[in-house]
Amino acid sequence: MKVRVGSRRSPLARTQTDHVCGLLQRANPGLECEVVPVETTGDVVRDRPLREIGGKGLFVKELDEALWAGSIDCAVHSLKDVPSVLPQGIVLACVPERFDPHDVLISRIQSPLGSFAAGTRIGTTSLRRAGQVLAQNPGVEIAMLRGNVETRLARVREGRFDATLLAAAGIARLGVRTDDLATTALDPWTFVPAPAQGALAITCREDDRAMRAACSRINDARAECETVAERAVGRALGGSCDLPLGALARLDGAMLELVAVVASSDGRRILRREERGEPQRADDLGVRVAELLAADGARELLAGEPR
Repeated sequence: MKVRVGSRRSPLARTQTDHVCGLLQRANPGLECEVVPVETTGDVVRDRPLREIGGKGLFVKELDEALWAGSIDCAVHSLKDVPSVLPQGIVLACVPERFDPHDVLISRIQSPLGSFAAGTRIGTTSLRRAGQVLAQNPGVEIAMLRGNVETRLARVREGRFDATLLAAAGIARLGVRTDDLATTALDPWTFVPAPAQGALAITCREDDRAMRAACSRINDARAECETVAERAVGRALGGSCDLPLGALARLDGAMLELVAVVASSDGRRILRREERGEPQRADDLGVRVAELLAADGARELLAGEPR
């Protein structure tokens, strides 16, 4: 069986796709993978925040179109970029074992985030990250910094920015060295990551039984359970994946813990809820946390954020 695997063109995307192809081939002896690079709008337009051009779904749109057209059999994504509601006819076929979900603060100065001097320039376009950074240190300056992992690190090394924030999973997958910079892992239960951060996903056509069966063999039950709960929070709040929403679930024995935050992008207001539930009802747990946040005013806070 030969499958055409769609991938974005970025170095991180290709690394992730190669990783997933390896998993598929080991789990399905005789399977061959042909990687098909697909250029997405999110990769092409780099001079504006994603929310101004349609959100993170623009990293997925062209891959969905390639699936519909039959030019690829499946697509590999960072799950945090995949909208919580998929287009008709496309399904989330599997979630492989998850990498570490936490964020990393990378800076030219060795200092805790809360101790950064006023005016310290931190590069990010994530409203979620900006809100949580400013909640801890309202004196820093948030400035737009888009680009791949290497580009953002280069901007810090060049002195254009004093610091940036990256997903630990991306750094690990690329094997990027940051030992010339100050690197601080942020506690994900305190500085809450994006829903499904660190997780990969394969999408395919709903009617492709053979592809779905091949993908099912690399599905990780723990990663699936955790990300179902996290993504349910955003879906229930009606928020897209580019809004200031963080959610993290983790299995604790026989129970599933979930924390979620909604932050104003200026950091002046942070809504936070933590709940526990049965892993078999992960979606219900996410919805319940979303309802609690909504009761606290989360929808109004999200509605007031810039698009």
